[in-house]
Amino acid sequence: MIHYPLPSGLYFYQLRTGNFVETKKMIYLK
Repeated sequence: MIHYPLPSGLYFYQLRTGNFVETKKMIYLK
């Protein structure tokens, strides 16, 4: 994962394990 400054907000990310893909929400607050 690349680390760089992000503005606060709502982000979506995907977890991939084999053939299973799960999309999750992440709220990032500074």
